[in-house]
Amino acid sequence: MEDKYCGTCKWNDKIHTQGAPCPWCEYGFTKWEPKGSLRVYVAGAYSSDNVIGVLNNMREGMRWATKVFLAGHAPFCPWLDYHYTLMLREGENLTVPDYYAYSMAWLRVADVVFVTPGWEASHGTKKEIEEAERLGIRVVYRMEDI
Repeated sequence: MEDKYCGTCKWNDKIHTQGAPCPWCEYGFTKWEPKGSLRVYVAGAYSSDNVIGVLNNMREGMRWATKVFLAGHAPFCPWLDYHYTLMLREGENLTVPDYYAYSMAWLRVADVVFVTPGWEASHGTKKEIEEAERLGIRVVYRMEDI
């Protein structure tokens, strides 16, 4: 069987027609380039004793995850979990333990855990660091150490 590849990005895949552009190239997207990129679990404070504190933590966490993405890595951003809650329909429910389990599943396949500034009072972040260390996953506290 002859290899199929995109005539533009040369992405080899079973869905391509020999030499034809892939759907990503047709729409002007660039293919994710895994060379040197890492799966980075971004950890840090989320909860707070008030809604403004939670929103500030979310903003900071999302900004750090964006910086990791811009640096060429594939971040997992737990501060985006709220999207799931917004999509729930009547009778559907996700609990805090569901979110913790979901996040930990992603942490367990990360190449590195990046801990954002201001995490020290976060019980969840402490558990994430402990789990990463237990699994031998590298934990870093500065972007330049990723």
